[in-house]
Amino acid sequence: MAVALGLGGTLILTLDYLQNELEVGTSQFGLVIAVLGIGIILGGAILKKLSGALPTNRLVALAITINGLALTFFVIQPPLGIVLGLAAIIGFSFVVSRAVLGTLTQAIPPDSLQGRVQGAFDLVFQAPFVLSIGLAGAMLGVLPVQTVFFCYGMMLIFTAYLALRLLQGIDEVVYADRTTVEL
Repeated sequence: MAVALGLGGTLILTLDYLQNELEVGTSQFGLVIAVLGIGIILGGAILKKLSGALPTNRLVALAITINGLALTFFVIQPPLGIVLGLAAIIGFSFVVSRAVLGTLTQAIPPDSLQGRVQGAFDLVFQAPFVLSIGLAGAMLGVLPVQTVFFCYGMMLIFTAYLALRLLQGIDEVVYADRTTVEL
């Protein structure tokens, strides 16, 4: 949920950030979104290798931490080239955490509940995404954009800590009858 909250707000904040902080045109926003998409594609392509290298709780926590750190980096007002790199990192880490958590929601419940659990997961994931878009807009009226990025980043880093602790041992529970996890 916090991952979606961070990403939705980031999309809105990026437009304001590019216009007011970096003083580049809104056409650069499309470039940032395109690079975010490239990061998402790379995350999906590399996910299988990552899932075999790290336990699930560490993989999710690492992806969320990287996302949070990338958001907090906006505080120092990096140039557009670095913003593009951060967008790729955010896309990459977003898809890794989202895919792993989605896989867990499919692996844990019995087959008879799969649809309901996946529907609930999508609702829990999409509702904060949409909420964060409005929240980011409201926060921009009160706080500087760097402060909002920093708050989102810190929220994600705290969420990563929670994921590390709450998902500890999940691999043994979910994948007890398999030798490897296939994502």
